[in-house]
Amino acid sequence: MLKLIIILFLVVVGWIASVWSCTEKVPTTKVRVALVTMRKYPLSLTNCTTGSDCKAMDNPLVLRTVRETYTDMEEVCCEGYTRNPSTGNCMPSCADCKTGTCLRPDVCMCSEGYNNLRNRSICEPSCTLCINGVCTGPEQCTCFPGFKLRNDSGTICDVDCSVDCTNGLCNAHNSCNCNYGYTRNETLGRCVPICEEPCQNGVCSKPNECTCNPGYVLDLGSLGKCEPTCTSGCANGVCERPEICVCRRGYANFANDISLGCMPVCNNKCVNAFCTAPNECTCFEGYVFRNGSKSSCEPTCSKDCENGFCSEKELCECHEGYQKVEPHRCAPVCEKPCVNGFCSAPNICKCNDGFIKSEDNEFACVPHCPKGCKNGNCTAPGICTCNHGYQSLLFYYCIPVCTKPCWHGTCTAPDTCHCFSGYKPNALYANQCDPVCNFDCGHGRCIAPGLCNCDPGHQFFWMTGKCEPHCSQKCVNGMCAAGGVCQCYEGYRVREGTKNICDPVCQLPCVNSKCVEPNTCECWEGYEDTKHSNLCIARCRPLCENGRCVAPNMCECDSGFKVTNASASHRCQPICQQTCINAECRQPNMCECLDGYRFLNGSSVECEPVCEQSCGHGVCVGPNMCNCESGHILQMDPDTGFPSCVGFCNEWNCRGGSCVSPTECVCPETWLYNALRGMCLPDDLAKERLMKRQVFDGVSVSRWTIAAIAIILFAICVLALILIFREIARRRVTGKQVRLIENPSFGIVMPDQCGLRNFVNVDDEEETDTTQELYS
Repeated sequence: MLKLIIILFLVVVGWIASVWSCTEKVPTTKVRVALVTMRKYPLSLTNCTTGSDCKAMDNPLVLRTVRETYTDMEEVCCEGYTRNPSTGNCMPSCADCKTGTCLRPDVCMCSEGYNNLRNRSICEPSCTLCINGVCTGPEQCTCFPGFKLRNDSGTICDVDCSVDCTNGLCNAHNSCNCNYGYTRNETLGRCVPICEEPCQNGVCSKPNECTCNPGYVLDLGSLGKCEPTCTSGCANGVCERPEICVCRRGYANFANDISLGCMPVCNNKCVNAFCTAPNECTCFEGYVFRNGSKSSCEPTCSKDCENGFCSEKELCECHEGYQKVEPHRCAPVCEKPCVNGFCSAPNICKCNDGFIKSEDNEFACVPHCPKGCKNGNCTAPGICTCNHGYQSLLFYYCIPVCTKPCWHGTCTAPDTCHCFSGYKPNALYANQCDPVCNFDCGHGRCIAPGLCNCDPGHQFFWMTGKCEPHCSQKCVNGMCAAGGVCQCYEGYRVREGTKNICDPVCQLPCVNSKCVEPNTCECWEGYEDTKHSNLCIARCRPLCENGRCVAPNMCECDSGFKVTNASASHRCQPICQQTCINAECRQPNMCECLDGYRFLNGSSVECEPVCEQSCGHGVCVGPNMCNCESGHILQMDPDTGFPSCVGFCNEWNCRGGSCVSPTECVCPETWLYNALRGMCLPDDLAKERLMKRQVFDGVSVSRWTIAAIAIILFAICVLALILIFREIARRRVTGKQVRLIENPSFGIVMPDQCGLRNFVNVDDEEETDTTQELYS
């Protein structure tokens, strides 16, 4: 039942389309030529004794061409359509479809990269994003005046600032909005970074990031303190500025040689000794201090008189402040015991290896760590013991300890975290630092400075700084919605078997076409639009005559019609089973007489000519054409304008005489008939004219002859004009449209056997001079 309803619907729609096609017809005057079967009459009828013996049915049939003027309907395009000059098809007209296709009047189907959302008759380029500009091509922006394209983008235009806007964005007021972590410095005229901890001996190069000046290094564990460096290590001194070492008290730098470091200074010059500590000399090997001197040394005894002098041969005596401990050795005496050292001179302690003099007690030595002991105490030579809350990173450096690790930050003090640049402290957990994003991530979370981790089905869009819906495949005729699912535009639905392709929906099924946009059908090749948006009909060019177009350029003739000319397959001619004579087949099995003809009695296929006025002494052989009997001539009736047969001898060609028969003019005595003039002339004048004719050759022509010739020529011209005007008057009187038959005299017979002679004026025969025939 459903199939039957669909078939009936398509039939009704097809009938409506045939009636309401997108073409209109206007009346146009045209001329056509057709072949007509006519009866041919013989020129001589030898077997005829009377006119009634000549039977028309015995004459042969011939084909003649008929030229006819008629009114036809010409096809013109509907409103909103224009004819294509190359193909002749009526095509829909749109304002500007660019590279797309005009589907219907003012309805474009745009190419990829274009849309007609604002005006269905105009295709405009599409841009996913065009900020501060206008979309002039697919994904191509042209910036507004005062804006320029961003270096890394072809669709985003930034304000063309007249000021330096490094590390910021220029707004519409020609001023800068600095990025996060930067502030505007009007003195420098640019955005400068912000460091929460002031930079010492350096500059703030990035947010919370110091770059030390040359000769300085960032103190480990600090974000803004840069300390000077000395390549020599600055032993026995303090590196106050780059490569500038300030020696401790009792030490000095000699010859400004930094590589030597700080050397001890002895106020009294050491003789045969070297200065090993401030104001402390050490004798060279084989020498001892002289007489208690701390700076002068003298040779020892053969067995070496240590800390004494040879007062006598092989006798050592101790210097002042020394006491003899062995026969050849004197030991210095110190009032107080040396801590972590030994008494090297009277009341002078020398520290053990790895120890240095204490600045508070000259008899005490404290452990020495050559590279210092940051955040700790030097408890043994080269051994650093960290303070509480610190732990050893290097043997000379202690770093703070945070019981909970610092996330995205550094531990700057015991259980104290300092966040990295681009992070901020967590409000709940002191050891955690959260990343900072300039914009709300939307469908995601901030995992790094300015970086969002989007939820499934979303993707980070750097321009907005948010997580926007993302589909793995491009949505065709739709938009990507939340969860990465394609949502079709209005009037579209998802194609079966796909998730990203949306097909247009046409409420009415497209007939001989395909649905290309919502409720918009595009005709198949060889079909054309109708006034119904969902229906296309087959296109035949030229149009089918007496038939219907059933497929592109394929006509099906109506019943009783068929194509008779293969080169004109669009023209279906009516078919008559019997041949039409002096008529045309205008409808199936229906003959129509030519103008000036009528059907023979009892016949529906053969027509006979009609003469509106009786021919008199003749027979009607064509429309208003008479064939006169012998002794009669065809003339136009001046009153009616129709032809009739009259006798040869009449008042016009027998002037001065009398007609004794239709063919004989009798002149009075002494008068002769002049055939040229059609009149009787006196005998003398006739003889004179006859004599002049006989001697004309070789004799000069008289003026009378010249005058006669001129009169004759003038009369011929006048006669020709009269005949022309009579023919015009005759046609006006009839007032009928006559189709012209090529060579109309063809087929007209004059039966000579019956005493008739053809005197009808035709185009191909010379006019007969009746007076000349009478004269002869």
